[in-house]
Amino acid sequence: MTCDFNGYSCEGIGALASAVIAVFALVATVWQAWVTRKHNRLSVKPLLNTWSETNGGAGIYEARLKNIGIGPAIIDSFEVRVDDKMVEGNGLDVIDSAVKAMFPSNAPSVLYKSCMAKGGALGAGEGITIVRIQFSPLAMPTYDEFEQMKKRVRLTVRYKSIYKHEQYSYDSTFDHL
Repeated sequence: MTCDFNGYSCEGIGALASAVIAVFALVATVWQAWVTRKHNRLSVKPLLNTWSETNGGAGIYEARLKNIGIGPAIIDSFEVRVDDKMVEGNGLDVIDSAVKAMFPSNAPSVLYKSCMAKGGALGAGEGITIVRIQFSPLAMPTYDEFEQMKKRVRLTVRYKSIYKHEQYSYDSTFDHL
């Protein structure tokens, strides 16, 4: 006796069902791989942020850059603008030029400065002090003057995650400084 269902053999129906199940399994596997890859990319995404600290009594101001994301940030560019004009220079000269542009007379002392070079990395949870300056007691700006001065400076950092496919950009005008 042969197996027959609406004119189809049971073996044919079994083969067709096996093929449909295999296609669904393939689709589910591809979808799961895509979701896993997306999760892996997000799990190493760097996120840069800046903040400033001031010790008003000593006249010291400090600006820092920190990676508050999960993965390292591979630096593509590090740009400083004052009054929407790109500060030109190489390496640490950019910081000196920016301070001079900000304070053409009665410039504060630069106690510390650093910048990020192309190809440099800022690890997850790592931070750097960009600049630490100290005002003389005679040239100390008021809080409001200082807040206005900060608005004149713009730091832009372009960076990638370790996957290096996606470009990210940090801009202190839209974020914190």
